Amino acid sequence: MSLTQLLIEIVSAWIRDLGWIGVFGGVMLETAITIIPSPLVPMAAGFSLIPTDADFMKVLATSIVLIGLTGSIAATLGSLAHYAIGYYGGRPLIERYGKWLGISWNEVESFTDKLSNGKESLTIFASRALPIVPLSIISIGAGLLKIKANRFTLFTFLGCLPRYTVLGIAGYLVGIAYEEMVNILDTAETAVAILIIVGIALYILVRRLRG
Repeated sequence: MSLTQLLIEIVSAWIRDLGWIGVFGGVMLETAITIIPSPLVPMAAGFSLIPTDADFMKVLATSIVLIGLTGSIAATLGSLAHYAIGYYGGRPLIERYGKWLGISWNEVESFTDKLSNGKESLTIFASRALPIVPLSIISIGAGLLKIKANRFTLFTFLGCLPRYTVLGIAGYLVGIAYEEMVNILDTAETAVAILIIVGIALYILVRRLRG
């Protein structure tokens, strides 16, 4: 059994045995260890914690309270660690090595200014709400760009709430097949992460060629 599969089995067992506490611990672990597919916890929770004979209102309430709220709190706390890495480690790295990449800290601050006036809040919210956008890359980027911590925290939580709620409902709806759907979403998330990294690399390359 691979390390990834072992971690998936551990997280799934936590959720079955511990309920919302398992959801909280699973999301914290998933946030810290990026090899765990991020849709796994809420979808496993939807499959394990929502009764199969539940009516619509019970499905919605359970998904919001046990999965959405719990997962959002855990994801927000975990994202703050990545945010701190970008916030405290980003500027020294840019100032030291940015010249080799063709960027400066002034350019980073200028980009941050363009995201102000509500745009950065919308960006954080949207990136959290979409289940195929990796949380860690966005968190580190937000710290690097010095987005205010209170704004980052608020809109991370607000964006994660629909993300985890919807994934919880999806896990309930697909039943035992949730692991297959997790793999599909994880593949899409990986593709988005690669596109983000390639986009950043192209941006840096264009700046260097223009310079």
